[in-house]
Amino acid sequence: MNYYEMVKKTPPDQILWIDEKNTYYYGDILKQAEDLAAGLNTDEKEVIGIYSNSPLFQLTAFLACGKREKIPVILHPGLTETELENIMKVNRIRFLLSENGLRKKCESKPEIKSKWCVAVLTSGSNGTPKLLYRTYQSWAGFFETQNSVFQIDSDTRLFFQGSLSFTGNLNTVLSVLYESASVVTYGGYHPRKWLSLIRQHSVNSIYLVPVKLRSLCLESGEPIGNIRSVFTGSQHLRENWMNMIMEIFKNAEKIMYYGAGELSASSSNSFTPSSKLSAKSSISERLHEVRCPCRHFV
Repeated sequence: MNYYEMVKKTPPDQILWIDEKNTYYYGDILKQAEDLAAGLNTDEKEVIGIYSNSPLFQLTAFLACGKREKIPVILHPGLTETELENIMKVNRIRFLLSENGLRKKCESKPEIKSKWCVAVLTSGSNGTPKLLYRTYQSWAGFFETQNSVFQIDSDTRLFFQGSLSFTGNLNTVLSVLYESASVVTYGGYHPRKWLSLIRQHSVNSIYLVPVKLRSLCLESGEPIGNIRSVFTGSQHLRENWMNMIMEIFKNAEKIMYYGAGELSASSSNSFTPSSKLSAKSSISERLHEVRCPCRHFV
């Protein structure tokens, strides 16, 4: 099982993706992915780096790799040629897929296990970003629990913004597609236009990192209705920001999600308009369904 097969289960006339340019149905995206997959002419199960500034192309290429049983890894956009070459060499990624097609970049190949279906990059805070390999079940097997916490279901229309190389975005988008639901996004950092899309397309769920969520709230300046869940993570959430979020999204259940995508949303902290915030508000507790054994402690 992989994410292409997961997405293919949804009826083709369901809306998958809305951006500032167009609306795309599940059938549209799958057709584009299948056309792209036809050009992935590699003989073996390979890790394929996806390099693009377009989140829509990133998703299409990601699904195309699944169609051909390759292992996709979405590379951070904006890398210099030297940085890109270094990441591919250190991680032995032989092929690079972009809007310009498939290119072979190196000869060395990593050892690949048959159960792996996707890879993600670490932040690179300790040097060159490294690959973390994932099985389908390591994320998809947790989506039912995760979506219950974040109120994601088949009626969801979720707004996110940014590259799918950020695992928070990738994990969130895949969790929405797991429910055969829809995502809405905008290509640039324009909170006023985000707000317009949110209102125009009846968005009912929002996932943004705290600094973007703050920008959206400042742009609105007044409560935004119809939002039932707001979740965030990967950055510190300041107390005054949280107060503003609770004011703008009065009808939503506030969920601060502090578990990294690599950890399958292992922790969360929930807020309501009556919450009393403190310095501990940015510290999440593990979800009840998650076991956290400690094997070594120094």
